Order: sequence, then structure tokens, then C-alpha cells
Amino acid sequence: MLVYVGDVFEESDDYAAELATSLRVRGTRVVVLHDRSQAPQWDRSAETFQQIAKLTQGAVLAFDPNAITQLRDMLAAMATLAAGGVKLLQARSSELSAAKLLLAQLPDA
Repeated sequence: MLVYVGDVFEESDDYAAELATSLRVRGTRVVVLHDRSQAPQWDRSAETFQQIAKLTQGAVLAFDPNAITQLRDMLAAMATLAAGGVKLLQARSSELSAAKLLLAQLPDA
């Protein structure tokens, strides 16, 4: 699993698809933590991040950089996914608030 934390994707969409396909072939799921505070470029980046997540069977979780608790919960959910896969994330979803958000986007959940 690869976790990307960012606000915008500045490369081309074709390059993003090429990278995502290469990662998928290697069995790497991409989970994007998307900082939406960069409003002017948000729409394009959101679409690109969604494409990357779809191609790698990953997910995109939006966060507010001022909400440290929210970011901590998202990182805990991703650590759980990395350590034990979807089954462990499902088992811990009642104690990890971001787990449900993550599970809702994963195609194998």
C-alpha cells in the first residue's frame, strides 16, 4: 500500500494513469489523503486522485489540514489496513472513525 498526502496533482492525467497502472501491476494499492484547502486546483486534482485510486483499488479521503484529529484517525485506519488488510480494518471499524470512510471506497471491502 502506498499513502499519498497532498493537495494538488500537477502532472498530467495520462502520467497519473501510467503510474497507477504500474503500481496496480505490482499489487500496490494507493490511498490518497487529499488536503482540499487549495480550492482553485481542487477539482482537477480530485478527479486525478479518484482515477489513481480506482486504478489501484485504493481510496481517496479528503481532510482539512486544520483538523489534526481527523488526519490522525485516517492514518490509524490506513495503518490498520496495511497491517491486516480489509478484514482487520472491518473488525476495527467500530473503534476507528475513519475506517468506515475507507471501507466505503475499497472495492474489496
